[in-house]
Amino acid sequence: MYETIRKRKALVKWILKTNENSLNEVEAMSNIHYKSQKMSSDIVVNSVNSESLTKEIISVR
Repeated sequence: MYETIRKRKALVKWILKTNENSLNEVEAMSNIHYKSQKMSSDIVVNSVNSESLTKEIISVR
């Protein structure tokens, strides 16, 4: 019985760690996507307003 409880606890720890890692990866991908969308929309706004894109290109680097 003790062995079964120990295995269950180990399984729960593994599941929680796996879920945490998965959530971290999803959050990282979401942040990258958001930043990419933000930069794209900033460039479009500057283009539409006929502003120079030079400062936008420099700020991206």
